[in-house]
Amino acid sequence: MIIRTILRQARGLPTHTKPVHRQYSSSKPQTSRFSVLLDSPQASKDKVLLELAKHVTSAPSAFTGIDDCTTIVASQEYAAWLQDEGFVSCLLGLLSVSDQASIGSRKLDVLMAVSDGISSAFGLDDSQKGISFMSGPKEILPSLWDPVSFTGSREPDQAASLSFLGNPFEGHSRPLEITLPLANTIFQNGRRSTLFASEWHRDGDGPMRLAKREFKQSQRIFSHNTSMHSTATIPLMPLAPPRKIVTGLGNIVRQVEIDGSPTPASQELEALIPQLFETRGAAGIPPPSGPISVWAWVIPPHVVEAEELDSVAVFSGGAIVNEADAALEMSVRADRMLAAGCRLHRICGSTQASNSILA
Repeated sequence: MIIRTILRQARGLPTHTKPVHRQYSSSKPQTSRFSVLLDSPQASKDKVLLELAKHVTSAPSAFTGIDDCTTIVASQEYAAWLQDEGFVSCLLGLLSVSDQASIGSRKLDVLMAVSDGISSAFGLDDSQKGISFMSGPKEILPSLWDPVSFTGSREPDQAASLSFLGNPFEGHSRPLEITLPLANTIFQNGRRSTLFASEWHRDGDGPMRLAKREFKQSQRIFSHNTSMHSTATIPLMPLAPPRKIVTGLGNIVRQVEIDGSPTPASQELEALIPQLFETRGAAGIPPPSGPISVWAWVIPPHVVEAEELDSVAVFSGGAIVNEADAALEMSVRADRMLAAGCRLHRICGSTQASNSILA
């Protein structure tokens, strides 16, 4: 079954959310994470290095210099910087400043990616420009060098993605998985999207030097850092009742069942969105200040019955009087639905919904 919902304004949510079928471990990889936010695309590399140095100095206990790997996610404006070996070498040198006097060699695995923007700490504000960092043990980047995840000869127009694995919901053992499609960087570096693993070496107190690099199609990141359970707040106003999927190909839904007949999946949505804005206008509600995003829940039949989703008030039936109340009614079900195997996909909307969530 599929139920379409609408987000009142795009707010930095990922594009695909689901529980991942993997045994959850009680041991948490300890990580350090932070972001350097920049006020303009013209910000210099020197400014980033200065802000990073300030952060490392102000929180030395968070940077032991012995982490096995680091993830660096930059907003779209700074895509080319990630392929500047001199700049990245300086970044990594600052992150491992505490062990620069150590004797012997050092190896560091680094994952780099470009997203549409950098999210705020709570994910409630519009995306921002900058660079996010996360460092920790090798467990936070499982199968980093698995050739299956390399771009290789795959379709070059296919977007790469990051998947963040968080703590499970209370009463469940499977981590929550949030998939983030990466930004289109054709105009920055000629690539459909930018995601690559790199290995860096340092001898003694010398600079970090690039040893190898592989472009990737996907990568999972274990981002949880505490024993707290995940909770989901997803303020989506339901547009239509659950519809049975009739035909589809891969992740593309072609037809759904409406009133017993197969119907193009987009037909109902194309009619509902204009009606929604007309209804809001008639009620004196001004248009949103930013883009909206439309999402779809993909729901196993038994969950539709258990959550009584057929009886939820939806816009298409004219039963919604207050959008906030309707969104709240759906939001309280989010934890249970995700834990039961439902998946939430963005089907159209602003790129503001694709932001880095490392910070």
